[in-house]
Amino acid sequence: MNPLLLLPILAVATATKPVPLADAPEPLRRLLVDLRDATARRDAEAVYRHLAPDYVIERDFGGGYEPQAPAREKFSQNFQFDDRKLRPEYQGHGWAEFGKYLDPRTFDRTSPGERWCAPAGAQRIKPMPEGQLCFKAGPDGTWQISGFINGGD
Repeated sequence: MNPLLLLPILAVATATKPVPLADAPEPLRRLLVDLRDATARRDAEAVYRHLAPDYVIERDFGGGYEPQAPAREKFSQNFQFDDRKLRPEYQGHGWAEFGKYLDPRTFDRTSPGERWCAPAGAQRIKPMPEGQLCFKAGPDGTWQISGFINGGD
């Protein structure tokens, strides 16, 4: 791999600072509670209501998603909640995977944009072994799920 291609990833990794959950903005902590509740109820619509319209998947090495696709479609590429679209052995997988990101101990916080991603530190480990679910404040001050940074090498 060309080392120059890693520069944007390394720049993000070095720009982040782990922030404890207790220091996260109260609206973000409330969003996590709401999302855990929706996940326990398997209420996809309650989750989708919190997606940012500009939801993005980063590190899409395979080019598997259309950047202009609706946020729900992009989100479902990482977290498919509709078991009818999954083989039997993967049913419930989208909910289980999504749930893993809803109880962070710390976040990576990036500037500008005040994006908060969990789990913290994933981008500092080579290769980035797991993804990060990211959140940001929306224009009205409520917090939204803003994107997913794919893990892997």
